[in-house]
Amino acid sequence: MEELLPLLYTGITSERAWQTALDIIAARFTGAAIYLGTFETGGACSMESHGIDPACAVLISGPLATFEANPLLRPMLSVPDKRAMLTAQMCGDRALVRSRVYEEALRPHGHRYTLGAVLDRSARQVSTIALTRPKGSGDFDGRDAATLDRLLPHLARAYALRRQFGAERTRNEHALGSFQQAGRATIVLSKTARILLLNAAARHLLAECDGLDERCGRLVLADRRSREAFQGKLGQVGTDGSSSAPRSLAIARPSGRAAYAASLAPLASSRGGVAVVLTVLDRAVMPTPTQERLHQLYGLTPSEAHLARQLCEHDLKQAADELCITLNTAKSHLKSIFDKVGVHRQAALVRQLTCDGMI
Repeated sequence: MEELLPLLYTGITSERAWQTALDIIAARFTGAAIYLGTFETGGACSMESHGIDPACAVLISGPLATFEANPLLRPMLSVPDKRAMLTAQMCGDRALVRSRVYEEALRPHGHRYTLGAVLDRSARQVSTIALTRPKGSGDFDGRDAATLDRLLPHLARAYALRRQFGAERTRNEHALGSFQQAGRATIVLSKTARILLLNAAARHLLAECDGLDERCGRLVLADRRSREAFQGKLGQVGTDGSSSAPRSLAIARPSGRAAYAASLAPLASSRGGVAVVLTVLDRAVMPTPTQERLHQLYGLTPSEAHLARQLCEHDLKQAADELCITLNTAKSHLKSIFDKVGVHRQAALVRQLTCDGMI
């Protein structure tokens, strides 16, 4: 037990340690095969096996995962948690050898005797362990059941945490895949601006060192005003009632090119902390939205659409000059654009048009 327990708990995150722990358990029960399964209330079942052909576990957790096919299942799911049961206590040897689970799964692999227990249960699922071994190894007895009883609390805890860790890892891998494929420069930051994660577009942007840079693992802004605005908004994310709303800012560039349009949004972690997602758009290389697209989505008039397109690249006065209209006319159009798009600032307008896939 002293050798096994550290391996069980290390096995929560280490596949090698987990397999070594199962090797020790199998050896302790004279070459037994091990089946760890989780049965959902809706009928779904997932199972991992050790020491036997995986096809056997596929059968047991799939077409044979019914009370009719597997006489061990009903008594096993109804037994008190963490108490080992022999075949005789579950269904009897005769009922087992007449069952489909024996004929189609156990017998073809030379296995006859079983020992099982419930590891954990909730309103939605029941997790179990079953051991089987060949007829030549002899039936499990009371000493085997007592040994499994001592192991069950630790095995139940490790198996539950391993499943939870595996589910979170799968979700993170899916999220990371989408994150890495995103076309926009995206950086995940701590509240102290330490870079936790960044995608390929963000690496390319930082390599240009035009307003944004990485120093000692932290994100640094070159322009003083942009830096102060960034630090203020970074500190606000996740600290008030409107913390879920993205916070927009412009990041000036020493090259004199159009400022980056950026937004900060909270990313809650499973431990209750808050990281921050920074999305950065390079206005200098963004295609402008079409007039038809603006009218289709927001009902902008031709004059409003022309101004909205100009605002993706210029400030309001420059946009008015480009369109040969007065500043007051531009302000009037801008108020109407804000009302129709549902924003209140130019940076938010550019971000909204970008998020709608128009830029």
